[in-house]
Amino acid sequence: EDKQKTTEKQAEGFIKDLEQEISELMKRSSEVKQLLSSKDHILLLQGFNSLKVCPLTRNWTNERVHLPSSEEAVPNAVEQLKKKLERMKKQQQEVKLKWLQHFAVDVTLDSNTAHPNLVLSADGKQVYHSDMRKRLPNNRERFLKCLCVMGKESFSSGRFYFEVQVKGKTEWNLGVARRSISSNGAVLVKAHYDFWTFGVASGSLAPDLEKVGVFVDYE
Repeated sequence: EDKQKTTEKQAEGFIKDLEQEISELMKRSSEVKQLLSSKDHILLLQGFNSLKVCPLTRNWTNERVHLPSSEEAVPNAVEQLKKKLERMKKQQQEVKLKWLQHFAVDVTLDSNTAHPNLVLSADGKQVYHSDMRKRLPNNRERFLKCLCVMGKESFSSGRFYFEVQVKGKTEWNLGVARRSISSNGAVLVKAHYDFWTFGVASGSLAPDLEKVGVFVDYE
């Protein structure tokens, strides 16, 4: 009987702690929803900077209470906590994306820098690789040894963000670079601080990847 009372007390303590954590998550969730609905950019920026995922006080998946009445209550509470935490993380990601998009810039590809095997759309918003090498003016800024093209826009301070559609693409690289990266048509591969890129090789693209965002903070 004493053992049963001890176990019941332990189970009640677990459930009470879980309820407190769930309550805290619900409070944070409400704060996130308010940020998502806000059109005040200053409030959004301040809110995002102070927003953090609420950490769990313990690893509930390892807790066990050997009492029939509690064996169901604790796992159910843990599952409820997990679901709320996942929703919280998703909402925070939405807040972060909204914050990043506040710094969005419009990027147009510069045909004067494009490698001869790259084909640009008329509006300079799309590019694809062609096996046919075009005969183009040998501009000083044109890439000749690397399949690259730069954007017309340049930035030297502040923050900026842009998105690139990659849905259905099997191989690509994108990123940011210093304007000086192109010198006599060659990429200065050893100058690691002249560019930053990332991408995927043929066949390695995640099937659900549709869009990639790039954010640069000079501040």
